[in-house]
Amino acid sequence: MVKLLLLKLLAKLSREYIHTKTGNKYRVLFISNEYSGRAGFPQTVVYVSEGGVIYSRPLAEFQEKFKSVDTSKVFPI
Repeated sequence: MVKLLLLKLLAKLSREYIHTKTGNKYRVLFISNEYSGRAGFPQTVVYVSEGGVIYSRPLAEFQEKFKSVDTSKVFPI
């Protein structure tokens, strides 16, 4: 229950993005490994669908496939 409430709060505070191919909307929760300079630990974007499903993909891939709904600009947040 606490996890669900935290995810809802994070989703409200984050920006909304749209997948350029499908048109589905998502909210970015956070970026992981943002300050890791180690090989094998790429920056990844953790985001949630309107239905509450959580996804993660590499930042570079996210930048290619998503567009910000708020500013019509590509990542970063």
